[in-house]
Amino acid sequence: MIDPDAGRVNFGEYAATWIEERPGLRPKAIALYGYLLRGHLELTFGAVFVADIHEPNVRHWRKERLDAGGECCHRCEGVPAAESHPEHCHR
Repeated sequence: MIDPDAGRVNFGEYAATWIEERPGLRPKAIALYGYLLRGHLELTFGAVFVADIHEPNVRHWRKERLDAGGECCHRCEGVPAAESHPEHCHR
């Protein structure tokens, strides 16, 4: 049975809980995920219900980040958006 209220939790709360509930994560991974959540995702999606976040929302957010010079991923940190990216990057 599908729970109609399952997506009625805000993304920030869900993501923080998701990180906390991953006992096998290394401290560096926890720090990275927290940084990405606080520095990149919460400002846009933190108060939005998970059920209300759709692919077009994410594409728009990502485009705004890249247009503003933000990195596409943590591996590209410090690489200007105008430069070519390594193969792992799916820009």
